Amino acid sequence: MEVFTTKTNEAIPSGTASGSTTTAKTGPATAGASGGEVMFQFFGPKIDSGRVREAMEKMTERGRIGNVSLVPGTKLSFRQDVGLMLQSVVINQKGPIRENTEFILSCVAQGSSTMSFRWYKNGYFVNVTKATRNMWTRLLPLDSKDHYTALLGINRANRLDEGIYTCQVSDMGIQQCRSTKVQILEVPQLRVDPPSVTIFRGDSLLIRCLSQDTDRRFGTLGYSWTKNGALFQSDPNGELWEDLYPDGSILKVNNLQKSVVFTCIVSNSVAPVSRSVHVTVVEPGTVTLCPEGVDFGVSWPASASGPAVLADCPKRGTGLASRICEQRDFGRPEWLVPDFSDCRPEEVIEIENEFRGLTYGYQKTNGSNVLQSCLKFATTHGATFLPGEGGVLLELLQEVFSYIAATGTRHEQEIASDIILRIIDVVMQNKASLNSQQQIKQLQDLVQAAALNHETTMAAPISSSSSSALGPVAGPGVKHAASTTATHQLNSFYLYTETVKGLPFNLQIYGDQLYSDQLYMEMESSSSLQDIVAHGTVLVTVISYKNLTSFLPRFYFAKNSFGTDIDYIPASKIISSWLYYANRTGSEANQPLHVPLEAAHVEIIFQHENSPTSEWIPLCGYDAKATFEPTWRTDLCITENMLENITRCICPLSGTFVVLLAKKNYNPSVPKTSTRPILVVISCGCCFLQSCIAFAIMLPILYQRRCCVTFLKMQFCSATSMAMAILILGLLQLFPPVSRGDSIASDSGPFSGGSVASPPSGMAPERHAINV
Repeated sequence: MEVFTTKTNEAIPSGTASGSTTTAKTGPATAGASGGEVMFQFFGPKIDSGRVREAMEKMTERGRIGNVSLVPGTKLSFRQDVGLMLQSVVINQKGPIRENTEFILSCVAQGSSTMSFRWYKNGYFVNVTKATRNMWTRLLPLDSKDHYTALLGINRANRLDEGIYTCQVSDMGIQQCRSTKVQILEVPQLRVDPPSVTIFRGDSLLIRCLSQDTDRRFGTLGYSWTKNGALFQSDPNGELWEDLYPDGSILKVNNLQKSVVFTCIVSNSVAPVSRSVHVTVVEPGTVTLCPEGVDFGVSWPASASGPAVLADCPKRGTGLASRICEQRDFGRPEWLVPDFSDCRPEEVIEIENEFRGLTYGYQKTNGSNVLQSCLKFATTHGATFLPGEGGVLLELLQEVFSYIAATGTRHEQEIASDIILRIIDVVMQNKASLNSQQQIKQLQDLVQAAALNHETTMAAPISSSSSSALGPVAGPGVKHAASTTATHQLNSFYLYTETVKGLPFNLQIYGDQLYSDQLYMEMESSSSLQDIVAHGTVLVTVISYKNLTSFLPRFYFAKNSFGTDIDYIPASKIISSWLYYANRTGSEANQPLHVPLEAAHVEIIFQHENSPTSEWIPLCGYDAKATFEPTWRTDLCITENMLENITRCICPLSGTFVVLLAKKNYNPSVPKTSTRPILVVISCGCCFLQSCIAFAIMLPILYQRRCCVTFLKMQFCSATSMAMAILILGLLQLFPPVSRGDSIASDSGPFSGGSVASPPSGMAPERHAINV
């Protein structure tokens, strides 16, 4: 099939020719006549090219082609192209493609120079511009056989690349498709049973090592075992291992005498994979074990205190759950709360796979749909989240938000921010959903990023049944000096964002907006702030967390330079305020602006819990993020105790704030001793003096007559003098004029009572935090 194209410059009084496939292009009109260019396309065998040319020339001579009249002087051009024909779609590798290796798909077709190529996987368009990995497309120039070749390259193959790839070629309204199947050989997915175990000395053990059925599609797998990292010989009397049918391996261990780590190694042509089993051996009758039992749907074996015990996740998830058996007082062990942060529910795995495919360039879904799926999962399972299971969602939300920020439109980013805020609200309503410092920091980063994402329009309210005050403008409890604002109040946090349009700037938020707390922000018209405002749009963001304190440790411990332990308790809600540049990219994006306290500050009136005893006093704590570490600083804020449960904090504008209850003088003081042992000091002094006099008397005698007896006497005198001198100095140092108890009391600094404006002096880096 050939394509014959003719072009004429002509007048077009009554439309286009009929009976053929044509494309008309008209140019600018000329004086007295309508002129333009018309293109006629004829499809037929190559042998008819002469007849087509002859027919067109005759019609041009007559000055008429059908109902189209030609102006005098019309010129005719004729071009013959090859008709569309899709030749082949091939892969540059034979057989299955190993994971993490490169493969290239080639689509070879004949046709005109205007034809286009598109790639699809399993029926969905492959968009390399939306991919975050290294994949590419390329169109090679025409070869000697009049073939065009389109390439699709993927530098590192992944299991999600497996599927049916289709090349679609379009030319002059005609489409042709051809497909090929891509198979990926991935690393084996390995599982050991049991993941960890505790046994008594002399007992036997059986360990199974299994892989998934899909790992055997392209051949058998090789298994081997190591003991403490070293290979060992299979011995029926000790460690015996053998392969299972159709796949797997089993290790039988007899008469274990000490703790050991056994590792199962399985390999295929891609790479070896290993899983280890920690075997803890204890002496019978000497160690009390944490009892076996079923908790959170997981069967926990009897275990000794020490490393975390691993177990398979509940039925709805894959991975390993962990739990620590902790030794309590009097040798009594006790189970701690399990950690399910490494367990991934099946629904989340499906959502992750859809998102991974999106980042790989496969347009099966989009970022908003992925977040909607996350919201549906959180809404359905939020009330039954296992301890730490909410962290799995936060990790996925962070990746999706970063992807949309890099590839999505402004509208898509705003939709993503709203959905993420709603998901976080659901997660925070379950106090067991988060259990690590990384999860707490990730939660605050996500809320901050979502707030900053409204920097331009700030007019996208969150439509949620849990929202109590949503909309593009502030509520009655907010007074501000600018008009571009956005407020979002959910069950777990309140978020307020406003653009700073000029200086001075004042902001007041109070009442239910901050859960009964009050916030006053002031920005003076200083030179430093004038420079900041002049260099771009500046945003102010305020976030009040209703129950973030419940995810933090109940107690924080720190030690000052005098050795005094300080005990802190977070006693109020946590509030964050930030000053940002809007529309910044690169390293400057999401970076808060820090200004001096005298130029801009935030004043917060906290309502907090009462002090347990008179030993506890409130302090204003400042940090960049609320974490599990005792990094709260109390020297950057001015603290004023207004009532027993109300404290005013004046702090720098950008930061996270909380009221801490601090216990003064945590360590007991050394008992007082009123006087030194004067009698003992005088006696030692007399002995020292007599020894020195005796040494001086014997010195000339030894000079006149050398005698060993005299020399020995002089040695005795010198030794006695030195001993008495050391004893006297020791007594003077041991019993100073002022008791040590008085010294420690004087070192307590700000903990002497009343209003506190600074922390204990000389705070050392030795800090601890516990969750009770």
